[in-house]
Amino acid sequence: LVIPWPGARLVAWADDGRMLVADDAGKVGELDARGEFLRGVKLDPPVVAAAWNPQGFWVLASGARAIRWDHEGMTHLTGSPDDEAITDVACASDGKRIALTVRDGLVIALFWPSRDTAGSLEYPERKVDGLAFGPPTLLAVGLDGGDGNKVDFQARAVNRTDTHPGRPHRRWLVKVGISPPEEPA
Repeated sequence: LVIPWPGARLVAWADDGRMLVADDAGKVGELDARGEFLRGVKLDPPVVAAAWNPQGFWVLASGARAIRWDHEGMTHLTGSPDDEAITDVACASDGKRIALTVRDGLVIALFWPSRDTAGSLEYPERKVDGLAFGPPTLLAVGLDGGDGNKVDFQARAVNRTDTHPGRPHRRWLVKVGISPPEEPA
């Protein structure tokens, strides 16, 4: 399947095969599993990260805003601390947690739909390169240089990834705050 989208900067998929495409000019489009255009919107600043939430909506990172986009339109989900750019987003497979990367070294996880803080990780000496949820309570945080952490919200624990063979073993600081495992009432 080839979909022409000049200037595309990101592609994200929903669990039913739908696709989201965004470009440098701020155009965002949702396409069905066959590549047929469903709907679009234009955002300023352009979207730099997107993730599908299984509860039925896209989470888009546009500047310092995280936006919820569903069939009813767009709504503000949250903003970043100090209006710094959100650079990555991820949603748990049950949709109950949403994680955001802010200013290269800060990860914030929120409970959904309450938007209360589920946890945070701050890396003063490293750059966060990616986020991904595994089972609903596990979050993987990729770091520059091929390192990473696994956050288990249920156990309230953070573990580092093993050093890959042939790579130097690095140490790093991480400031961790994890809320109780269950969403507040």
